[in-house]
Order: sequence, then C-alpha cells, then structure tokens
Amino acid sequence: MKAFLRYTFITIKNNVISFLFLNLGLTLLMVGIFGFMNADENKPKSEANSSIIKITDEDKSLLSQRLVAVLSSDNLKELIKINEKEKADFTIIIPKGYQTSAETNKDLHIDIVGSKNSSSFKSEIIASVVKNIANSIITNYTINQTVEDVLKSNTDDGSELKLKQARLEAELGKPLADFKFESIENNLSSYAFFSITFIIFIFFTFIMAPIHQSYKKENLGMEIRLNSMPLKPEKLFTASVLSISVQVFIIITAYFLIFRIAHISFTQNPILLLLYAISFSFLCGSVANFLVLFSNKEFIYGITMIVFMVFGVLSNVFDASLTEKYKILSLLFKDFNITNILSRPLMDIALQNSFLGMAKNFFILSGFALAIYLAGICIAKYKKDKI
Repeated sequence: MKAFLRYTFITIKNNVISFLFLNLGLTLLMVGIFGFMNADENKPKSEANSSIIKITDEDKSLLSQRLVAVLSSDNLKELIKINEKEKADFTIIIPKGYQTSAETNKDLHIDIVGSKNSSSFKSEIIASVVKNIANSIITNYTINQTVEDVLKSNTDDGSELKLKQARLEAELGKPLADFKFESIENNLSSYAFFSITFIIFIFFTFIMAPIHQSYKKENLGMEIRLNSMPLKPEKLFTASVLSISVQVFIIITAYFLIFRIAHISFTQNPILLLLYAISFSFLCGSVANFLVLFSNKEFIYGITMIVFMVFGVLSNVFDASLTEKYKILSLLFKDFNITNILSRPLMDIALQNSFLGMAKNFFILSGFALAIYLAGICIAKYKKDKI
C-alpha cells in the first residue's frame, strides 16, 4: 500500500499543471465570477440582506400567534421584514392543526414558499430561523402545560414549581429575545456562498474524468500497476477508490486553504472541515470508480449528467417556484438534490460551526458515499475483467 500511494503522488506530480487547473482552477474562477456578479445580493447587516416576508396563519391558535409575533419582532429585522402590502420574497404558511400537532408530538411542516426570483440561499436561512424559533416556542408551551397539570394534581409544591417554571421561561426566552442568525454576524458574502455551492464542480471534474482520453493515457500506468497486484477484485476496487480519494483530498484541502488564507470562507473549525474533506473525497472516489465498472461508459456518463442537471440544477428552480399543489414533488427534488447533499454540511459549518449542527447532513453525505462504495464492491466481484 505504501508503494501504491507513492505511485499515486508521482502520477500527480507528473501532471501537476493539468491536475490543478482542471480540478481546482476552473472552480476558483467560477466562484470569482459569480461572486463578483452577485456581490450586491448577499450583504449581511444591511437592508440588502433583509427579505420581505408574508405570513399566512391558517391555524389562528395560541402557538401560531406567538410564532407570528416573534417573527414580526425587531430582533429579526436584519433578516426578515414583515410587510403585507409589498410583493413578498417568501410566504410563510402556518398550516391548520399546527397547535394540535405540537400538543400530540406530531411533526407538522411549516411551508416556506419563495417567489419566482427568490434566492434559494435565503430560503435555507429563513427556514432554519423559523424552525428554531418554532421549536423554542413549542418547548416553552409544553413545559407550561406540564407545570399547570402538576399544580392541579398537587398543590403542596406549587410555589417551588412556579419558581422553576419562571427560571425555565427565562432561559427559553433568551434565544427568542437575543436571536441572531450566524450568517449575519459571520458576514457570509456572495464569494463565501458560491465557494460552498460550487464545490459540486470539483465533484464532477473527478467523477467525469475517467471518460476522457487524456485521463485514460495518464492513468494507464496506474491501471497496469493495479492489475499486476495479486489482489481480489474488491481489493482492487478499494485501491482505485483510494487513488482518486487521495487526489480529491489534495484538491479540496487546497481549495479550503485558499479561501481560508484570504479570509473569504472556510474560516471555521478546521477539524470539521477535515471531516468533510475526508467524506467528500471518499464519495468522489467511490462514485468515479463505480461508474467505471459499467461497460457502456458513454451511456452511463450521459445518464449521470442528466441526473446532475435534473437533481442538481433544475431542482433549485423547482424548489423555489413550485406551489403548494406540487409540494411532494418539490420535497422529492429537495431531498435528492446532489448539490444540497454536497453543500449542506459545509453550509452548516459556515452558519453553526459545530458538529451537532452539521451532523444530520454530514451523515447523509457519508451514508451516500458508503452506499456507493458497497455497491461498487458487489459489482466488482462479478466484473473482474472490467477493473
């Protein structure tokens, strides 16, 4: 394995210019162009970052009214502006049965419907804000109800419970009164935003590389080396995955460092960024070698590009413009959006800078990578001559 890794680095060194330009330079160039073109769109701590919101309260309950009151408060004016007269960027719909669902511990989705030209980035932020505030209000309400029930059944410890209730309310009230979303304080600029979302292009430069003739010539030595090893098919597949994963890890680390040194993006906890880089590299290596296993490569790569366009690019359009009538279709596109699978863990790191904050989306990314890898192992066992 040591000799194999040394050969991988020699291959990179012999093609360092094309390796860096194709896999890193083009993505950096696109981030620069799109970041410059959209520099006025993302201006935290300014009116440019404030979105006009319309709230539709279909439930008209105590909990829904509390949520509306908090969203309309001055504490969130840097992020959202409630205005029923102007054309809204987003409409927040609190569905009927909202309080009943909260009382019975059922999950009822609060819909965020964007206008035709709304920003998917701002939609993610507003959805997170609404979810956090709603959870705090529901928790506070549940505690109040529990305390009241206990007081009715046992009046002896009423004074002590009331004191505890007051303390809990004070603690739960803090995040509502002092709520500041980190994207505002951390100044997530347009360059930072595109540096996160455009990581999809690094992914596709690596998984599409094996279909190009130039790559096949450069990789011929590696292929001969692998086939000369007395290894089982699954071991050869793993070695191939490791080869590309190492290359991706070098590129993604350099990508992070460039933006970090320039103080543009990726200035958060380096351990979290390292975890993401490892998972991202493993996914790229697994997908690239998984596609190589198929005999009709041109057809497979064509299907891959269609999937990328539908679930990677068009899904962002659908997610912002679909009406309530197509909610299920919109949710499907959102959940299986490859762009979101890759970028959401990084967005979580940028906005929350904690492992717990990124855990859900990080495990989705890692689980997806592991599933592709295991599928590749299974196919490799039956296609020994295709590796």
